[in-house]
Amino acid sequence: MKSGSCASERVWIGPLVVVLVALAMAAWTWRRWADPIVDFGGEAYVAWRISQGDVLYRDLAYFTGPLAPYLHGAAMSACGANLTTIAALNFLLLGATLTLLWRLARRMSDAFAATCACVAFTILCAFGLHKGGGNYNFIWPYSQEMPLGFLLSLATLALLVRWIQAPSRARAGLLGLCYGLVFLTKLEFTIAVGGALLLGLASSRTSTRERLEHSACALVAALAPVALAWGLLCTELPARGALEGVLGAWTHAFDARTSDFPLYRYSMGLEPLGFHLGRIALWSLGGCALVALVSWLALRGGAVLAAGVSLAIVVALFAALSWNDALYPLSFFALGALGATWRSRASSPESALRTVWSGFSLLLLLRMALNARVEFYGFALAAPGLVALVVALVGWLPSRFPQARKALRAATLPLVAALVLGHLFPMAVARRNSTVELLRDGDRMLASPRATFLQEAIDLAAERCPKSGSLLVLPEGALVNYGARRRAPTAYFNYMPPEVAMFGEEAMLDALKASPPDAVVLVHRETSEYGVPFFGVDYGTRLYAWVRERYRPVKLWSLDPKGRPFEPGTRHAVALLEPRK
Repeated sequence: MKSGSCASERVWIGPLVVVLVALAMAAWTWRRWADPIVDFGGEAYVAWRISQGDVLYRDLAYFTGPLAPYLHGAAMSACGANLTTIAALNFLLLGATLTLLWRLARRMSDAFAATCACVAFTILCAFGLHKGGGNYNFIWPYSQEMPLGFLLSLATLALLVRWIQAPSRARAGLLGLCYGLVFLTKLEFTIAVGGALLLGLASSRTSTRERLEHSACALVAALAPVALAWGLLCTELPARGALEGVLGAWTHAFDARTSDFPLYRYSMGLEPLGFHLGRIALWSLGGCALVALVSWLALRGGAVLAAGVSLAIVVALFAALSWNDALYPLSFFALGALGATWRSRASSPESALRTVWSGFSLLLLLRMALNARVEFYGFALAAPGLVALVVALVGWLPSRFPQARKALRAATLPLVAALVLGHLFPMAVARRNSTVELLRDGDRMLASPRATFLQEAIDLAAERCPKSGSLLVLPEGALVNYGARRRAPTAYFNYMPPEVAMFGEEAMLDALKASPPDAVVLVHRETSEYGVPFFGVDYGTRLYAWVRERYRPVKLWSLDPKGRPFEPGTRHAVALLEPRK
């Protein structure tokens, strides 16, 4: 009795550790969370324009669900149109995410494993500085749907566990309502949570009739927020346009023109296939062998020997290994975890949660199935798999051998620490390179060298372009519009290959002809990852020809004496153009 009481009294230690780590990571990465050119600027621009009264899908060409943009737009309306508002809102969402994540992970294992998993998530996902800078974290993400969709997914899974434990129509309805909100964020979460719900249904002990009744309740409730969103959009849009907005990326998901870019094939691990399969095999065999060795030592020789050998191996191999590749086999781990937990799924709500979580992790990894990592989309899509891996190493595995539980944890903890530290070193490099100050006051950010000249371009564009005028930024860089507080001339604010393929170059050009901008900013951006290296040369040729015919250069900023936007060999260049007289 006393032991249980002490354990209950010490349960606060884990959440406190997670909070302290989160605060430390927030301070360490402070205002380095965004890329100055890629993606995030569009998210800030959309939230700002919504706060000014623009309507999504009519005044702003957008292709994912409406929930996150309107939430951030409302926050800017209420608290001020600046990036600090977005950060503050996402900090609140992150706090709720960590709370749910810790509770779910604890229920899958115990408080210690939950704490380790949440610490790994906080460092590698919530505050990750990957790919040389920001964008892939939960504070200023490349897509605002990611942190919100992730939180709503966790909330849906938590409600699912409650329904499995004590089924009722009310709980099924609440569960469905939450899933409807997930639908209004991002397609990946909709698919993954939908699969998890089916697994939860298969894990329930209720009768077939009761399952069907509760499923119907959940489905009706899920349609409620979707119908409400459609109805609200219908007040500003035609019914079909509102429906396309609510459906979000579903309308483009199966269009090869927008989904078959080299970048997406690489992120899935399909190109080069042999390379990715080789990395998966290498890390799978090496990781399994290492875990098997230290586990055997823990069972045979005790905690000190196992921890010592584990630590020695990690230290010896640390510098030689690319730890960013360590999660390559994560999809296969999630598949194995699903298989391992399947037979016992109905034995208890905790067992059901392990099965559901494994399936959720696997389905969320589909977009990077053979190239799993916490970089790029992985900061959110690989996060559940990362949590499951850590929980398995320090929770599930030791729990199978109660007599050697402490020894096994001592053996596996260095492996988890190596995984985290191995990612932390590249993040430190990215942090050290993010020193360029951009924007001011509540919008201030510290960015990578890609931000060089952007502040000068923003200031000059704001000076030359009337406040009521419009500014066209090509092909990407809506942060310039946001920083200068100048709207784009049309609904289109991004002219990258996916957007040009999605909306059509002809439609974009017609919109510009109908509403020509007062000024144009060209931001050099190589787009080889999409199979077309340069805007105006390999794609968007008619758009660029129209701009060059009607606008003349006023100012050029370049790192290279002869560097020009959209030319081979240019490292970084920005140009301001004004109408020809």
